[in-house]
This record gives sequence, C-alpha cells and structure tokens, in this order.
Amino acid sequence: MIRAWLDRIEPTLGPEEERYRLHFIRADRAQAMIGGLMTMALMAAVFAFELTFVGTQQILPITAVRLAFLALSFAMLVAITRGESPAALDRAARIWTIGFALQFIALTALRPASPLNDVGIIMIVLAFYLLAPAPLQIRAASAFLVSVGFLLVLRFVRDTPLLIVLPTAGVVAAVNALGIWASSRQHAQRRREYQSQEDLRASVQERDRLIDTLRQSRKIESMGRIVGGVAHDFNNILGTMLASVEFLLGGLPAE
Repeated sequence: MIRAWLDRIEPTLGPEEERYRLHFIRADRAQAMIGGLMTMALMAAVFAFELTFVGTQQILPITAVRLAFLALSFAMLVAITRGESPAALDRAARIWTIGFALQFIALTALRPASPLNDVGIIMIVLAFYLLAPAPLQIRAASAFLVSVGFLLVLRFVRDTPLLIVLPTAGVVAAVNALGIWASSRQHAQRRREYQSQEDLRASVQERDRLIDTLRQSRKIESMGRIVGGVAHDFNNILGTMLASVEFLLGGLPAE
C-alpha cells in the first residue's frame, strides 16, 4: 500500500525509466560520492565534539559505532565508483543510508540527551530525501527507519514521557512529508527535463530524416530529368536517321 502510494507521488517513466537513469548515472554517482565524503567529514567533526562532553564509559561504544560506519562508508564509496548501472548505485545507496540510520539510532541510545539529536534527526531525514540519488522508495525506507528508531529510543531507552514523544513524532512526520514532497518535485522536474530533451532529440532526428528523404527525392527527380533529356535527344537522332533512310529508299528505282 505504501509502495503504491509512493509510486503515485513520484511516477516513473515506465519503459523509459532505465534509459533515464542511465542518462544521469554519472551525475548521480558524483552526487553520491560528494554526499558520502561530506557526511564523513561532518561525522569526524561531530566525533571530535563528542570527545569533549561524553564520559569515558560511553566513548568506547561510540567510537566502535563510528568506526564501523566509517568502514561501511569506505566500502560503499568503492562500490559507487565501480558501479556502472542504476541498480548497483541504488543498492549502494540503500545499504549506506540504512547503515547511517542504524548508526544514528545507536548513537542516540548511547549519548546523553542533547538538543543536537533533535536537530540531527531533522537534518538527516531531509538529507535522505534530497541528497540520495535513489528512487523514492529507497529514500523513504531509510528516512522512515531512522525516524521510527529515533522515537523508539526516546520512549523506551531514555524513558521520555509520552506527552513529549508525541509532539516530537508529529514534527518528525511533518519533516518526512516535507522531504517526500520536495524530493518528488525535484525528481519530477528532472524527469520532465529529460523528456523535453528526448522529445527535442526525436524532433531533430525526424527533421534530419525528412531532409534526407527530400534530398533523395530531388536526386531522383534530377536523374529523371537527365534520363528524359537523353531519351528526347536520342529520339531526335533516331527520327533523323529514319527520315534519311526513307529519303534514300524513295530515290531507288522501282523493280
């Protein structure tokens, strides 16, 4: 049901979807690599900040989680650079975003409560929707996972009162709705631009075909005129020869 709803929000191009994805494969791969590198740089900055206020008992599991995700990020970057198909890029994006979501959920459970977590969940959800070069289903799955995991940690790990969790859940749901709306418009605009380019290319190809057809018809017409002129000249020569023969035959004595 949710999948059909997402397909209606961001419809594909049907049989042309694969060609559309291949057309933008280089741009999507570059976007994924830039996003991954920026995320790792930001993660390093946040980890340096964590070292200043997190206790020694918490820093070890936090470091383990960070290192595990760093290894996953490097592996996915290698997979992205080697991937030549949209399916390979989608697979790497799915694994990386799910790994990032699980990392954030684990860190939220390990770290002390901080307003940075509330800001972080909003930024992460929007980044999943707007920066991941994958279909809406993959983007939404990772965003839903990190949203639900964050709310479960608030309620059952930190024992946050339900009256506080419910407004937070409303904000997270609104951010997801905003991300779905904004990213679907972004990808729909790119699909329209691709269709416009393809229609223009098809029009140019049709124009070139018609020009070639017209050029061939003119060649045939010119050849017809040449052949007609040669036939007319040959007919004149043949008529003269026949008249001469008749004149000569008329001068011969009758038997």
